[in-house]
Amino acid sequence: MPPFLDRFSRIHSKNREYIPEIDGLRFFAILAVVLYHLQTHWLRIQPEGMQQLAMEHPLFHLVDRLGLGVYVFFTISGFILALPFAQHHLQGAPKPILKRYYSRRLTRIEPPYLIAMLLLFFVGLGTHRFSFTEALPHLAASLGYVHHFVYGEWSSINPVAWSLEVEVQFYLLAPFFGLLFAIRQPPLRWAALLISLFLFVIITWQGYQTLDEYHLEKSLLTAGQYFLLGVLLAEVYLTRWKDQVTQFPWVGDILTLLGMFLLWFGKHNLHLTNQILFLAGTFLLFYGAFRGRWVRAFFRQPWLTTIGGMCYSIYLWHYAFIVGVLPITTSIGQNVGYPLSFLIQILITLPLLLTLSALYFRWFERPFMNPNWLGHLQKWRKRIGTNKKSL
Repeated sequence: MPPFLDRFSRIHSKNREYIPEIDGLRFFAILAVVLYHLQTHWLRIQPEGMQQLAMEHPLFHLVDRLGLGVYVFFTISGFILALPFAQHHLQGAPKPILKRYYSRRLTRIEPPYLIAMLLLFFVGLGTHRFSFTEALPHLAASLGYVHHFVYGEWSSINPVAWSLEVEVQFYLLAPFFGLLFAIRQPPLRWAALLISLFLFVIITWQGYQTLDEYHLEKSLLTAGQYFLLGVLLAEVYLTRWKDQVTQFPWVGDILTLLGMFLLWFGKHNLHLTNQILFLAGTFLLFYGAFRGRWVRAFFRQPWLTTIGGMCYSIYLWHYAFIVGVLPITTSIGQNVGYPLSFLIQILITLPLLLTLSALYFRWFERPFMNPNWLGHLQKWRKRIGTNKKSL
């Protein structure tokens, strides 16, 4: 990796292998989400005539489905968090220590989130988007990862934080799902994984309206199938993909194209068939990333994996950035029609967003990737105290 990129790369635990394909998939997911929200807000501030023309264009409908990136993120999280439990039960690796697991989730994920939410809170106050007394309860609920459950709506501090609330719900229960790997007989283990997955599919299909009444429609109850697909993929990776060379890697490339079609065609919604198509498409996307020739090489590119590794910082800031910047930049290329006007906004916005996110990642996320950052902080405080006493 070039030295410049190394400064913005993730810090990886020494006892865990680095899987570049996962960061490549993160790149795919975050790019999809950013483009989706960019088009959504671009359309929102356009004149009615432009809105109508845009919605009649095929490209609009293609981009309009890119919200799928959130659910790809869920599958990636399921894969990553299930891997240590799968390695323990299937390969005899050391048993994950739950205290260390939960501590790591807290010290790794919480600081960048806390900093971003507080900054967005003060920016909202400074721009008079909301008042202190109005927004403070929403900030508290957001910091507790319960905003959607409490209010049944997007967070006024950072609307996209709803998916992070769902992620936290899975973090808490991931060790429980990891127990599925303790089933020794592979057919029974696979059956348990698939039954658990389809249980969430059925809950989403049949119970969404009821869950909506209790503010649970944006919760693990309607997203568990995507995380459990990642759990299933963790086993497939360890037992079939990791050490077995495929004789026909081009098959993976073709299946990736089929997977992309299923992702766009299936999308995420309540219908049973669409859910199954979406899950199948996600599985094929992962298959191509790990088993294809050209697709795997693409997802392993250093630039892509570096950006994918910054996806958390990008996700935390992208929506607020788009909402703040687009009203300023949308006047550029306003009279050239939908595809070109939107493309101009992409070319202007994405480099600026990437720069902001890279700086935030470098200073406010990457340091917390070091598992020992709390120990280093304590040593630094002691050193400062010693220096003051010597003065």
